[in-house]
Amino acid sequence: MGALEYFGSGNLCLIEWPSKVAELLPQDRVEVTLEHGPTDEARNITMRVYGGNEGEDQRV
Repeated sequence: MGALEYFGSGNLCLIEWPSKVAELLPQDRVEVTLEHGPTDEARNITMRVYGGNEGEDQRV
């Protein structure tokens, strides 16, 4: 099964390094970025919606 089959399956698909396959990513997607926070125990989580609901408020 190739990358395009994963994206078109209708299922959740998680990609650890999306920059390596940026040209294959679907237009409608949610990107979640995890980063280290200001302390060893803290993390910053950023979610960005592309496509279908772009610009609308999202609840997480």
